[in-house]
Amino acid sequence: MDVIVGRRTVLPCQSESLTEVDWRYRNVTHPDQQYVWNRNVIVHGYRDRFRIETNAVGSYNLIISPVQLNDSGVYECIEDSGFGKVHRIRLSVERGEYSNCVLCLEY
Repeated sequence: MDVIVGRRTVLPCQSESLTEVDWRYRNVTHPDQQYVWNRNVIVHGYRDRFRIETNAVGSYNLIISPVQLNDSGVYECIEDSGFGKVHRIRLSVERGEYSNCVLCLEY
């Protein structure tokens, strides 16, 4: 999935499990995984720009806004509270028309 700096993006996750999911992130330059969403809470360090949208049963979409260059990497939505099926999304963030703004709004 490609997105431009400063925009809002939605990383979809539809779980077949009845339990919660975990969202993890691995930056392309740092191979260690980091939790983004764990035990129904956005992890400290991600709270300003990340949130979870649960608009349907089993839906745990990760919203990032505004997207920054260092958000590029692999995101994993893992069913059964981090022990089940893994859904992977590779996010590629590119510079664009919004890359130099401080507060970026999408029109």
